[in-house]
Amino acid sequence: MNALAQAEATDLGSSAKEAAPAAEIVVTGSRAITNGEQAPTPVTVLSSQQLRNTAPNLAEALRQLPQLTASGTPATPNPTIGGGPSTQSTADLRNLGANRTLTLLNGRRPAIFGGSGLVDTGVFPQALISRVDIVTGGASSAYGSDAISGVVNYVVDTDYQGLTAEARHGISTYGDAGSYAVEVAGGTSFGGGRGHVVASFNMNGQQLLEADQRDYNLISAATIPNPLAGQPGQPQLIYRENATIATGTFGGRIITPGLNTIRFDAAGNPVPYTPGTESTGALQVGGDGASYPSTLVARTRNWSAYGHAKYALTDDIEVFAEGSFGHARSTSPNLYFFNLGANGAYTVRRDNAYLPESIGALMDEQGLSAIQLGKIDRNYGRNVTFFDSDTWNATIGANANLWGNWKLDIYGSHSVSKTRYGAQNNRIQARSRLATDAVFAPDGGIVCRSSLTDPGNGCVPTNPFGETPLTQAQRDYLTATSIARSTTKQDVAALSLHGDVVDAWAGAITGAVGVEYRKVSLDQVADPIGQANGFTAGNLKTSSGSYNVKEAFAELQVPLLRDVTLAQDLSLNAAIRRTDYSTSGAVTTWKVGLTDEVFHGFRLRASLSQDIRAPNINELFGGVVRGVTTVRDPNFNGETFLNIFSYSGSNADLGPEKARTLTAGAVYRPDWLPGFGLSVDYYRIKLSDAITQVAFQTVVDQCGVGNALFCSLISRGSDGRIVEINAPLQNVQSARVSGVDFEANYQTEVGNGDLNLRALGTYLDQYRFSNPGAATVEQAGTPTLPRWRANFLASYTNGGFTMTVQERYVGKTTRVVLPTTVDDNTVKSVFYTNLTLRYRFEDERMGSPELFMNVNNLFNQAPRVGQTNSLNLGFARMYDGALYDIVGRFFTVGARVRF
Repeated sequence: MNALAQAEATDLGSSAKEAAPAAEIVVTGSRAITNGEQAPTPVTVLSSQQLRNTAPNLAEALRQLPQLTASGTPATPNPTIGGGPSTQSTADLRNLGANRTLTLLNGRRPAIFGGSGLVDTGVFPQALISRVDIVTGGASSAYGSDAISGVVNYVVDTDYQGLTAEARHGISTYGDAGSYAVEVAGGTSFGGGRGHVVASFNMNGQQLLEADQRDYNLISAATIPNPLAGQPGQPQLIYRENATIATGTFGGRIITPGLNTIRFDAAGNPVPYTPGTESTGALQVGGDGASYPSTLVARTRNWSAYGHAKYALTDDIEVFAEGSFGHARSTSPNLYFFNLGANGAYTVRRDNAYLPESIGALMDEQGLSAIQLGKIDRNYGRNVTFFDSDTWNATIGANANLWGNWKLDIYGSHSVSKTRYGAQNNRIQARSRLATDAVFAPDGGIVCRSSLTDPGNGCVPTNPFGETPLTQAQRDYLTATSIARSTTKQDVAALSLHGDVVDAWAGAITGAVGVEYRKVSLDQVADPIGQANGFTAGNLKTSSGSYNVKEAFAELQVPLLRDVTLAQDLSLNAAIRRTDYSTSGAVTTWKVGLTDEVFHGFRLRASLSQDIRAPNINELFGGVVRGVTTVRDPNFNGETFLNIFSYSGSNADLGPEKARTLTAGAVYRPDWLPGFGLSVDYYRIKLSDAITQVAFQTVVDQCGVGNALFCSLISRGSDGRIVEINAPLQNVQSARVSGVDFEANYQTEVGNGDLNLRALGTYLDQYRFSNPGAATVEQAGTPTLPRWRANFLASYTNGGFTMTVQERYVGKTTRVVLPTTVDDNTVKSVFYTNLTLRYRFEDERMGSPELFMNVNNLFNQAPRVGQTNSLNLGFARMYDGALYDIVGRFFTVGARVRF
């Protein structure tokens, strides 16, 4: 028994025939509790079979749970110019960020990828996962940093006996977004039963899905500034479909006053520009403006291998070794490069060799020596972000029975993650300006102006007008691959003891003590262009750094009362951990909890904890990245500036985030209704010193009201216009999140089969994040944060046949956060229906073959148009892929055999 996961199951969800006796199930939650009924923190236990009955893979099944909706999968991308697609599978409880959820494998910290400190669960041994335990409460006193919103522990069946193989293939109702997976696992005993070994191999892939492959992405919706704002009864924003960028087109639009009624067609010919309606400068409705393409689902290919062996040296000492390797690769086409606004538009001089004669004549009439050309530059094509990772992990350890019932657990692990990420076809900013500044050479040829004085500079002239694709020579000069190669290492050593301290008046007082050491290092080498901030965006940096952590902890489980009125079993749990970081010093975390079985079948539970999240190595040493952003400047009457250079990145002086977490709830299992269970739990998380990069718009807004700290982060040109914004990470944010979780389950026999009904739900009461100098805004019920989320499941098994129907509910939200007003501020709720059919043939000679089919989003519900930021400009990114189904009806078929 591993002391890192020491609470017996209080699972409301396992069917009677699935669940083993309670004494055999050990779940995450404490290091000292040996009876899960006494766990003061809510724990949800889901068997792998339950998860597979609701979705094609474990990551997708977990993401459909109300508390884990924000978790990342390849279907929750975040495309940006030069950024990376969200293609890892990560766990995110409470929508507080995956970096505030601790992910474990067999109760131990697994390998992390890159410097983010996150864990890619997609490379876990899927075929050997027996269950997933979800702790929805702070657990830093038990596990250390990151467990602010909770813990997700994947438990491997290290006693698996036999051989299993599974293959599955999926495709959408539109014939695209295909996926595949192959899983093989086996286990056997050796050494006369004293040893056991298990191993697995997994391979899976996902096809690319572009936004324009779905009709619902073609509406180009946005909330844009209302031209009539300020008049009585008029909102600040208006929601409109067919929203376009007013300051540029694909062929280019002149934005210089006097000539701004002219645009250029695909061939580069000047034609009249048709303006849209309800324009406020940067955005409009309709007209000849443009919008961006985007990616819904990234292309991925992953494979992993895992092995675990254990051997009982004596009846009291068992040693084990574990190793794994995972490879993940993803690519995702992203946005076109854009040249918009006063700082971003191309400057075309009167003597430009590509300037149409008619435009030159108009410039002469108005006395213009140059014009500005706003353009979404399809000439380059789209840049393609990529992410490759190879992750190794090796663990050795031992478990020993000591005196009495005291046990010792000790292990050490070493993991290495090598990543390679960046963007292909990334534009070199300075060369783009040189190439479009083309003139006639003395011999009549077209050259870059810069080549007249520096003939050997290699500049290749480019026509800024129209949509002619780049030649290979132009592409070789203008673009390159931004890339960073990083190596992240993590070493962990831990020792813990747990057992009965003393036999007291109400039962045995149990305890646990232990120490842990962890070291994390990062070495990253980036390309020289990115180092010099030479790309338009996605400039990656060379960086390195390391930190170590020394920890000691203690925990007690104290029975207070037993078999008295209103206290059949009253117990106190208390834990404390002292953590010393080499970067930020020492910090103490703690937890106290109470459970009370008021009467048989009805139990109250509550806990209060102080938890932390230490800055990860990227936040400390990851370097500074340059990008581009769009802001409205109150110093210029709210004028919108596009293509502002922005700088964000690491800060070696960061300290740990702190959280005070309260949970209180009840569990009811009545004798009068066998098979029924109900739990209701309230939670409240107060987060302080949260690490954040203050939003660039917030920096501008705060400077606008005279906040000197934020004004110091802004650089302006001689005319007072913003040129760049520098906003490094800081411990300046606070948050308050609260809500109620519900879980109910009913199991009974119907006919010759078993019926299992389950409901999981959560109500979000508060979600408030505060930045210094900014008003606290309630975000519960706004985009990505519906107040109500629920998951209803009905499963019926009769012999080898199982049918599972799942209803996933996403409550209504608003489009914008109050007090901002908009004419249409309601996003309707939606139900998604998933259906799974399985049939197992009872033929052991053939491996008891099982066939299954899963249909996600059975009724093909379109995603709701939710977060439509008027400054986002990526209009194809209107849908939250974590909250809504953005693929559409999806079929998965597969087969499994067991020997």
